[in-house]
Amino acid sequence: MRRSFIGGGKHTEQSVAAMRRLTVLVAFATLAAATAGCNRSATVREPGRFVAIRVADYRYDPQNVSVRRGRITFFVTNAGREPTNFRIRRRDRELAIASVVTLPPGGYATTTVRLRRGSYTMYASVARNESLGEYGTLTVR
Repeated sequence: MRRSFIGGGKHTEQSVAAMRRLTVLVAFATLAAATAGCNRSATVREPGRFVAIRVADYRYDPQNVSVRRGRITFFVTNAGREPTNFRIRRRDRELAIASVVTLPPGGYATTTVRLRRGSYTMYASVARNESLGEYGTLTVR
């Protein structure tokens, strides 16, 4: 007669503890992966006076831009499914210094602005788009 052993006793208790550790580890890894995306992307250094921004569903591409001071033209394309707009403000101020009208999906527009050295925020003022991640950083050198 052949006997088989199906686990139990301490083995089962150790499995529960191991599963708890694994659950915590998976939750931590998921959180780390999710927040890693919040940093967005590397800074794109534009050598010229023209910056193309593609907006797609609460995301700017490129997310971080560096330009030389002076007169800069922004070409903004709405590649998303919802209407959006585009504005620029100095980091320490609330007032927009440049903007484009609300763009329907597939729409595009340009705006030109003279920028001094400093940090600026590119953002959308439509609905809650900025709080949903539709913003970027503009560094003027």
